Amino acid sequence: MRHSPIIALILCSFVLTQQSHAYTIIIDPSIATASAVAPSAIIENDLKAHTWSIHPTLGYFSGTSTVDGEESTASSHGIAGTGEAVYSLSDHIGINFSFMGYNGSGTFTPGANEVPGGSTGSSSVSGWLFGAALVLDPFSGDGFRMPFFFGLNYEALKSSTPTSPIVTSLSLNSPGYTLGFSPRFNIGFLRFEPFMVTTTPTSKGNVTCGPNVSGGPCGAQNIQIVPVFGVNVVYLPWKLAFFFNLSSLLLGTGVSFYSFGPQWTF
Repeated sequence: MRHSPIIALILCSFVLTQQSHAYTIIIDPSIATASAVAPSAIIENDLKAHTWSIHPTLGYFSGTSTVDGEESTASSHGIAGTGEAVYSLSDHIGINFSFMGYNGSGTFTPGANEVPGGSTGSSSVSGWLFGAALVLDPFSGDGFRMPFFFGLNYEALKSSTPTSPIVTSLSLNSPGYTLGFSPRFNIGFLRFEPFMVTTTPTSKGNVTCGPNVSGGPCGAQNIQIVPVFGVNVVYLPWKLAFFFNLSSLLLGTGVSFYSFGPQWTF
């Protein structure tokens, strides 16, 4: 219990810092999807000295994002997979290698204030990410743990809303960085691993607009990401983990992601 004030201070400081971020131009459906899926690739098993931990997952994402300033929306749903491998140098230091990929489709719906020319149609999202991260955990043992993640990655994301007269597509090919942490504890045969993670690109995305639009959201645009909150729940007897992204409920980011997969240690 003596650690509680320190932990609370760390949590509050991180939340206040990261919640100031938002999408500068649009809430692109592919970026929202990538943000929802990416934490599943680094929320790994606890560090144990000189061991490897492997954690593949398969999941489903769905949600709706606002794609321009005219209240137009794009729904998306599909399948995503993640994979991670962590080598623990000690109970307190590890190296994480991660991958994610997703692909989905949905429907574009013009907003109430849409300019002439927009119509209901299809939308699509796809993307992948490779990354590596340093994992630091000041605690040890099988009880309370709180790993911190500091990593670098490269991501390639695409979205398409071809029937929109304003934003018809976005592409992002960029290096980036990941920051996050995950306090965790046991309740009976379940281990709860709540987390907050943000994965931020360092390069601009390229926004393609309709033929009658110039300037504004078109061309190279800065992209900033809100943090993703959620929880990973591990059924300890089987070492089977269930991942839930809660940011769509807590922050309104628009995309939810649910996945499961085994945790293997050797």
